[in-house]
Amino acid sequence: STFCKMIVAEQHVKPTSKVIQPIDVGGIAGGEKYSIHGLFFKYPVDTRFNNNNWLYGGNNKDNNLAAKASNHDLNGLVYCSLADENIDLNFPMMSLLDYQGFRMVVMTYLPISKKSLIYGSNDGGKKFHDNKRVKKILEEIGNNLNLANHKISKTPS
Repeated sequence: STFCKMIVAEQHVKPTSKVIQPIDVGGIAGGEKYSIHGLFFKYPVDTRFNNNNWLYGGNNKDNNLAAKASNHDLNGLVYCSLADENIDLNFPMMSLLDYQGFRMVVMTYLPISKKSLIYGSNDGGKKFHDNKRVKKILEEIGNNLNLANHKISKTPS
C-alpha cells in the first residue's frame, strides 16, 4: 500500500518529476500504469481520445467511472477464472486498493509485451489479434457464463 499512497500523492506531479515513473504498455483504458517490485499497478483515470472525447465520461472527464470499470475488471477476472473448467488459461492475482477516495489496481506482473498479445487489441481497436486456439477457449468460457458471441467493429475516429 506504500506504493499506492505514493502514486496517489504524486497524481498532480508532471510524469518526469515523479518518484515512481509511469510506464507505457499500450492501450488507452486503465489510466497510468506502473511496474514496481514485480507488481503491476494501474491508477484508473478517465483518458482522452478521439477528438477530445473521454473514454468513460464522454464529453466530460469522469474518474469515478474509470474506477468503477476497475471493479468490473476484477469481477470479470474472477468469473472467467471460475468458468475456465479445463484450466486452459492463467490469470494474474488482482486486488483493488482504495486510498483517500482514489482507486488503485494491483496485480502480479505478467511477462507480456506488445509482441506477446495474441488475442484482443492494445490500441483501442485499430488492430485486432485473433488467435484461433485462444478464441475457442474464450468461447467455451463465454458459454459457461451464458454469454453470447459478438462481433468486434472499429469505432469511427
